[in-house]
Amino acid sequence: YVLHSWLPIESTQITEVYDWLHKLCSQQQISDNFVSNRLLDNLFTLHLQLKPGLSMFRKIAEDIHLILGDVDNETEVDDELHYRIVNSRNVTPMVSTLFLSNLEKVLDETDWLITTLSRPSTNDESNQKAYEMLSQRLLTLVATFHHIIQTSFPLGTTSDNLPKLCTKLYNTFIKAVKYHIQLYQTGSGEISEKFEKVISYTGTHLEQQMYTFISHYQSLESENGSFQKGKEKDKGKEKD
Repeated sequence: YVLHSWLPIESTQITEVYDWLHKLCSQQQISDNFVSNRLLDNLFTLHLQLKPGLSMFRKIAEDIHLILGDVDNETEVDDELHYRIVNSRNVTPMVSTLFLSNLEKVLDETDWLITTLSRPSTNDESNQKAYEMLSQRLLTLVATFHHIIQTSFPLGTTSDNLPKLCTKLYNTFIKAVKYHIQLYQTGSGEISEKFEKVISYTGTHLEQQMYTFISHYQSLESENGSFQKGKEKDKGKEKD
């Protein structure tokens, strides 16, 4: 599993390893959680190194949503698995934790990309490519979080980390908006249609779902608090 770390990033061999891993994780159900964890971990690592797009993250978010169900019990998630390696035995906490940790890396990279674009540069062609990648990346992040915040995670590490990740997402959006305001004010660029779509999608695909997620999370915490108080009372009675 670690042999790819010795291969040059530009080599055809590392691309072949990625393609093999991607095909394996897409088509095979693996019962051993340790093996599936290592395979997914390496797939995430190679994807971030080799692929500028984030469609894989959106699809795995859809898979997690499908398996764990929706925070609204009356909502049925109608979809098919994209990655058969993700299943009910490993989806939580293993796959979910691994997924969110890599999603945080994506947010960090996106933040770095915005910082880089904000610096003066004479390479217009390079900046244009980076800008196009930024807009597409933000759109895919909206689609990814659209599914993740609607997922009925059990109370635990994953549900605890998700609010922090959502905060990081909105901080990234704020930084992107400030960058576009800077472009407009200096006359060095215009707000693209794709970024306008990012703003629109944030309102239609995240805002209401975010309120539902917060209510669901608070409900989980309340239920857990009541359960813990009940256990403490029972212990007190046993001592008496």
